[in-house]
Amino acid sequence: MTNSIDRENQGEPEKREPHVMTEIEYKPGQENKIARFDSLDQLPIHYGFSYGTESRNMSPVYPGEETVDIVKGRIATFLDDCGMEYKNVANTVGSFEGTHLQMHEVVFEDLTGQLETKFEANFIFTRDPRVVLSIRPGDCNVSILYCKDKRGREIVGLIHSSAMSANMGLPRYAIQHLINEEEVDPSTIRIAITPGISKDNYTLNEDEYTLKGETYSRTIAENNWKQHIDPKDLTLPDNQQRPVDIFGATVMQYVEEGIDPSHIEGYDIDTFKGSADGVTFSHRHSVVNKKPEARYMIAVQLRSEDPAELWGETIVDSAMTREETLRQNPDHPAPSEVLEKQALVNVSYYGFEGKLHQGQIVVEKDLVDDVRQLFELIKKMKFPLQSVIPIADPRFNFDDEKSVYANNVSGFNYRSIAGTQRLSNHALGRAIDLNPFINPYIRSDYRVPVGVDYDPKAVGAITADGEITKLLKKLGWEWGGDWIDRKDYQHFQKLQAQ
Repeated sequence: MTNSIDRENQGEPEKREPHVMTEIEYKPGQENKIARFDSLDQLPIHYGFSYGTESRNMSPVYPGEETVDIVKGRIATFLDDCGMEYKNVANTVGSFEGTHLQMHEVVFEDLTGQLETKFEANFIFTRDPRVVLSIRPGDCNVSILYCKDKRGREIVGLIHSSAMSANMGLPRYAIQHLINEEEVDPSTIRIAITPGISKDNYTLNEDEYTLKGETYSRTIAENNWKQHIDPKDLTLPDNQQRPVDIFGATVMQYVEEGIDPSHIEGYDIDTFKGSADGVTFSHRHSVVNKKPEARYMIAVQLRSEDPAELWGETIVDSAMTREETLRQNPDHPAPSEVLEKQALVNVSYYGFEGKLHQGQIVVEKDLVDDVRQLFELIKKMKFPLQSVIPIADPRFNFDDEKSVYANNVSGFNYRSIAGTQRLSNHALGRAIDLNPFINPYIRSDYRVPVGVDYDPKAVGAITADGEITKLLKKLGWEWGGDWIDRKDYQHFQKLQAQ
C-alpha cells in the first residue's frame, strides 16, 4: 500500500511527492524474509534488508550457545540471498557521540581483512564496488543512498537516522556533504528509507547524557523537526519526553536540501509494533519486554561482475541520469505511458582498443534482466563494442543515423522503422542494435550505413551461430539477421506477450 499522489496534468505544475509505503514488499523468492524497493531495483547495486516472519535476529549480543557463529551464519545467508558475499563488509554501529556527525567514506584500504570491519559512524559511503556496507539498526530509520559524482563515479551509502542524529540534522548534512565535498550531482541522488520506530513508541527529551565518559547537553533543534514534533511539547520542562516522528523529519530534511521528493522512497512502518507482531526486530521492544537484544540487517554494494577489474581505469562513455535519458524528442515526443515503462541499465564492456568501458542503455523494465545477462556475456567474451550511449545524449540528440555511423549500441528511441512510417520496437524500448556500423540494415531499396556490406568474419559482427545470438534467442528475442524480406544484422527485439 502506498501513499503517493497521482494526478492528471490540468495546467497546474505537477506535485512531486515521496513514495511512502505502509506495507512491506519482498524480493521475489524471498517472501517474508528480505524486503525491497522499486527505485533501488532499477539501479546497478546489490541491496536488501531483513524483514518478515522468516527473517532472523541479527544482533551480535543476544544470549545463547555459539552466538557468534550463529550470527555469522545468518549474515552470510542474508548477504548471499541479496547477491553479495560475506567478505569486505564495512559494518557501521550507528552510534552517536555528542555533536559529532560521524561521516566516513570507506575505501578498500580501510578494511582489516576480517569478514567485517567495524566503523562508528552515522553516514558511511563508498565508491568501491569491492566494499559491502552494512548496519544492524535497533529501531532507527536507515536510508540506502545511491548517487553519482560529476565524474560519473557511482556512490552508495547508508545514513543512520536516530532521534539524536536527526535532531542534529544528520540527513541534511549528509546531503550537503555529498554535494559540496564529494561533488555529487543532486539530480542523481536516490534514497530508500527502511522502517523505524514511530512517535507512538519513541520520545526525545532535553537533558544531559554521558557517552564514553564525556557529558553532553541535548537541546531540541526545532528546525530539524518542525511539524514532526508537537509545538506544545517544545515548552515542556527539559526532562519531559517528547514524541518525535523520525521518519517524517528525515524525509523533510532531504527535501529541504533540494532532493526531488519523487526520488525518495520509504517505509513508514513501526518496528516496535512489527516486533510485537513477529515480523521484525526492535531494540526498544526487547528492552521494554525484558527480552534479549534484537536487530535486523541492511546491506548495499555497487554491482560489479568483477569489482577488482572495474576499479581499474575505466573509460566512461555514458553517465546520464534516468531523467536525462528520457527527455522528450521535441520532433517526436513519446507518450508518458511509454516513458514510465523504461529503465536505465548501467553496463560495462570492452572497446575495440581492448580497454574496459562503462555505458548505459534504456530498455523496457521487464527486459532489464535479459539485458544484464547479455552484457555479462559480452564482457566475458570480450566481444568489442564501440560505445553504449542512450540516444537522448546530446552527441546524438535522438538521431538514429548519427548513432549508427558512430557504431553506437542503442535501445529505446521513440522513432519509426528506417525508411517507413511505422513505429519501431525501439519506440517501446523492446529492441537493441549492436555495432550497427558493422552489422548493417539491408533491404532491396534501402541500406544503412550506406555502402557497408555485411561481413560475418569482421571483428564485432553478429552471426547466426554466435554466442550472443544464441543467448538472446534462448531468452525469447528474435534476430533481424533471420528475416527473409530484409536483413537487420544489428537488431534484436523481444515482442510483448499477447
